[in-house]
Amino acid sequence: MKCQDSESIMHVDHIKPRSIHPDLSLSFGNMQILCEDCNVEKSNLHETDYREEAAEREIDRKMALEALRLGL
Repeated sequence: MKCQDSESIMHVDHIKPRSIHPDLSLSFGNMQILCEDCNVEKSNLHETDYREEAAEREIDRKMALEALRLGL
């Protein structure tokens, strides 16, 4: 969700790290998919939710496709 890589090994990332928030370790709302490199880079240093950025990119993509379809 961070780098848009879909070919690498994927990890389930805990947005709020398990080491700091063990009570959220099984909470679906605290999980996102990151490639191995992004997950290792994030480690337990950040609590960034990349799902929101991915959703915004998808909306932008759909709007661009619709504009092309309409000839804008």
